[in-house]
Amino acid sequence: MAALTKTKWRSAINTFKLKPALAAIRSFSKSENDQITAIDQAIEAGLQSYWLAPSEVQFARKKEEDATNPVKWKDWQLAIFHTMGDEAYRLVNSDVKALSDEDKTKRTRYKRDQQQYMTRFISKLAAEEKRRAALAAGEDAPKRQARPILDRLNEHADKAKGILEKDAQAEAPQITGEARKAWAAWIAAKPVTGNALLDE
Repeated sequence: MAALTKTKWRSAINTFKLKPALAAIRSFSKSENDQITAIDQAIEAGLQSYWLAPSEVQFARKKEEDATNPVKWKDWQLAIFHTMGDEAYRLVNSDVKALSDEDKTKRTRYKRDQQQYMTRFISKLAAEEKRRAALAAGEDAPKRQARPILDRLNEHADKAKGILEKDAQAEAPQITGEARKAWAAWIAAKPVTGNALLDE
């Protein structure tokens, strides 16, 4: 990212609103429309992508480089856990000693997955910052819109096909018999258009 001028840097600090920014992060979900809304709200709150990092170590380095960074790791981390669901937020904020072995395993997985969620949020925020900067400069910028549902379904179908093929090669496949046939039929019937079934 290009270096900020002192004026722009001061403006970013002065316009930042912590509570609305954290609320925007918490509303970020797997739904693409929700993601768009959350990013808009984050930008309105003055949140900057260059303040954030997907790991505590990287975040600490950013703090060393800029001690005026108004975001705290704990706030950023807990807001992200909100996006991962109620269970993730509850387990991460629970006393580890009081959890069952199953919940401890889940807690560990959620903490491991947080980096993926953080990276996704930062990437979306940075992309929208770049898009808006291009528009402000009078440059052409892609119109932002959620991906068509059919594209997303087809992508999941392709992933399911890979998982099914990998499972078939395992020594003890988990999906067999009628279940395998049903999954294979669903993948094979992947429509070209969203109204394919209605057109028949």
